[in-house]
Amino acid sequence: MEQGAGRLLDLEIVGVVRNMDNQTLREQVKPTFYVPYNQSKAGAKSFGATLFARTRGNPEALASAARASLASLDRTLPVFDVATMQTRVQNSVYTDRLLAALTTAFGILALILTAVGLYGVIAYVVGRRTAEMGIRMALGATSGNVLALVLREVGLLTALGAAAGVACALEAMWATRSLLFGLDGIDPMVQGGTVFLLAAVALAAGAVPALRASRIQPLTALRHE
Repeated sequence: MEQGAGRLLDLEIVGVVRNMDNQTLREQVKPTFYVPYNQSKAGAKSFGATLFARTRGNPEALASAARASLASLDRTLPVFDVATMQTRVQNSVYTDRLLAALTTAFGILALILTAVGLYGVIAYVVGRRTAEMGIRMALGATSGNVLALVLREVGLLTALGAAAGVACALEAMWATRSLLFGLDGIDPMVQGGTVFLLAAVALAAGAVPALRASRIQPLTALRHE
């Protein structure tokens, strides 16, 4: 084993442990070995040492016992920055969690604005066809026929838009997978829920004005502007 510029190390292996991320969750696991504190290089001693303790009970209750044990060895040793491993992990991803929360909030806001805009556009387009619906009913079409016609056209447009949106979303997810850790980046539940919500909004936007127009008299519909 070598250290630095060809510096050989005379070490005795006493055990092998599993790989671990000892800095951040994003880093790649690097080859690492542990040496006793007294045998570590002198420069590292000025930075102190990190002690890990495992307990089956409340880990926060172990802090006082750990301080007492260290004080029994050397009362001049300062013990600071005591925290549980869960707290360490949460602090290491604090920025990521904050960005995730902000992104989720903006995503929900964008979804609401999209749903409102989609409803407004489709309702306006269908409302402009009230005179056409009056002509169809005057020629013998029933309210169900008019409603089915509108929903069929709206459904076709919704399906095309959903296919294009899902394709773009998948491309964006593949592009951002490198920014995630512990996640696949592709969540079928989120995608399916979004598509279902927008499809429901689109169908409701088409059905409400179509249903309203199909219930009025043909003569009144023909006079509608």
